[in-house]
Amino acid sequence: MGADCRRREAPSQSASEEWHPRAGRLGGGVPELGGLQAGNPAVADCGVARTATQGGADDAARAARGVCVRASADRRRHSRRLFAVETLRQPLSAGGGRRTEADDFPRPVGAYSGFQHSYRGRPSEGESTVTPRFRAKARSVLDCSPTAVRRVWLWSACVLFASMAWARSDGPAQPTAPSTADSARAAHAMLTRLCDDFGGRLTGSEANRRALQRLSSELVALGYQPELHTFPFRGWERGEDRVEMLSPVRRVLRVAALSYSEPHPPFAADVVVLGRGAADDFPRSELQGRTGLLDAASVPLGEVLPVAKARGMAALLTINRENGGQLLARTGSFSGEALPIPVYSVTQEEGGWIRRLLERGEKVSVQVETRSHSVAAETSNLVVRIPGKTDDLLVVGAHFDSWDLGQGALDNGLGTAQVFALAHRLRRSQPLRTIELVWFNGEEEGMWGSRYEAGRVGGTRIVAMLNLDMVGVPQAVNALGDDSLVPILERWNAARGAKKLPLGVQNRCWFGSDHMPYQLAGVRALTLHGPIDPSLVRYYHDFGDTADKVPEALVVDSTEIIADLVLALANDPGLKPLRRTPADTAALFRKAGLEQRLRAVGWWSFGDGPRETSKSTPPSGAQPAKSAGPNS
Repeated sequence: MGADCRRREAPSQSASEEWHPRAGRLGGGVPELGGLQAGNPAVADCGVARTATQGGADDAARAARGVCVRASADRRRHSRRLFAVETLRQPLSAGGGRRTEADDFPRPVGAYSGFQHSYRGRPSEGESTVTPRFRAKARSVLDCSPTAVRRVWLWSACVLFASMAWARSDGPAQPTAPSTADSARAAHAMLTRLCDDFGGRLTGSEANRRALQRLSSELVALGYQPELHTFPFRGWERGEDRVEMLSPVRRVLRVAALSYSEPHPPFAADVVVLGRGAADDFPRSELQGRTGLLDAASVPLGEVLPVAKARGMAALLTINRENGGQLLARTGSFSGEALPIPVYSVTQEEGGWIRRLLERGEKVSVQVETRSHSVAAETSNLVVRIPGKTDDLLVVGAHFDSWDLGQGALDNGLGTAQVFALAHRLRRSQPLRTIELVWFNGEEEGMWGSRYEAGRVGGTRIVAMLNLDMVGVPQAVNALGDDSLVPILERWNAARGAKKLPLGVQNRCWFGSDHMPYQLAGVRALTLHGPIDPSLVRYYHDFGDTADKVPEALVVDSTEIIADLVLALANDPGLKPLRRTPADTAALFRKAGLEQRLRAVGWWSFGDGPRETSKSTPPSGAQPAKSAGPNS
């Protein structure tokens, strides 16, 4: 900044001189503009010529540095200040001073109206129109410059705002809760890191353990104190899986063993088509020592394996339901026990090729080998709580584990992220009921984690359990067969007005996810029906289930509805804790047509009739299987 722009102490002044900090000496001598024009870049050349005042014989007339106005508002403001300076340059009218070079001084455009009448006409030689009143006005303009006014206004506004904010609270302002959308975006970023840093999260694996530690650290950063609920289970580790076609041509097939397949030495076997799994229609002589070819979606594996073993079959090949060279990793055992025979998933293309060869009468033989094996292990669920005003509990859970082929982004990284978004969004809230957020482990291999938590509910006053397993943007809310939840969910959906779910409230129970152990324990459960785009969901349980299959918008849009439902359930005074009797639970599953399925996996514990039984939790050795439910 130039010398003209620095403030200086007022020098000694004679009786004929007056000092102003912005205009310099007044009355006698040429005033110092103090950088008023040259130091202001907002002003450009406006043709101000040189002027001088009487009594300044020792000083040459100074050229005023004119600069242009960038905007009309700035032009008016700076013209006003220039007028003030020029006014203070002139002697008082009583002093008889004479302006020189007056004709060279134009009247600034848009000048401040308070001074305009001083220049109604050009002053003649020896005439001065400046009165003490005008000099006082000019001095006030310079003292109240826009910069000074802005500084005073800003300081006053800050003080006023702070005092008002303090007056509205009992103390310092509390941090505001993040928006649901911001929380969902944070959850999506967390999921991407989790998938890319650790890959698939097979229960019991090192990748699963490290990923769970990462999630726990993220929750600690949000202010939670996560709990690890550790329990033993029968784990399984994937080794090398190999199936090679020996005839009519040699070719190594693309396969993946189902969990709890055990290692065995290589053996060769002819292949027979089982079609839709009606193995009991084949004479034993036709199946003994053979490898069966089976459509994966035709019949539950739990119903086929006992028959296949009883007929003396050597192995099973299940054809994937999706094309494109994909495989379908899935559980083969519901209890953690070793499979009686090895089971492999094969691609739709290669499975179809084998079927066509057999249908033409060709003999197809394969050699089978695996080094995958079961192992005694332990794993943990991760639990955090959002304290409510009462001890009544709303459980919201999603399974954290995945299969090992891909990254487990859709199944069930999506649910993992949605529950994390709830933790991020609700961490400063205090609902009516306590909200328990649970990331279950071991769901894919038999719902080990949810079974463990359901076995601990005891007399806990649980109002409901919400399960989030591959839930896209919700189109409906599902009471999972519990009639008592329907009016509560209908009331919530109606209250959403224009944003209510298009398919409303459903009431259909389905088998194969973490709500099942809770339902078997008599706890009411619900979920959301949110179909995922077929172009994405086709990678379910496959190598292609990677982080890019979960767009940020999917997490944001789904979490908006999920968070609204969770808050409604946590604060609805009409939702009371309720525990079904075993008889009511058995009736629920019979109505849903699931009794045979539960019996096939060894999970039915309610007897042969509608009578009440004393046992409502799963037997220690029985685990349900993942099924193709609405969201799985």
